[in-house]
Amino acid sequence: MREANGKFAGYVDTGRLKKPVAHWLQPETAILYRDMMVFKGASANQLKPVRIIMNERQRKFFFGLLIE
Repeated sequence: MREANGKFAGYVDTGRLKKPVAHWLQPETAILYRDMMVFKGASANQLKPVRIIMNERQRKFFFGLLIE
């Protein structure tokens, strides 16, 4: 990320941002999440891939499927 965005390095170095943490998920986890949201009434055309965990529902879903 430092190479892609010059400001990012400065933000991490000064403590404004923490170092990013990446987690590997099981294959097709995003598809499973999309299907679950459609089942709950969301429009499949309006859903976008989750890149940042924004709420407790997403945290429970995605962290429950981590590869150890």
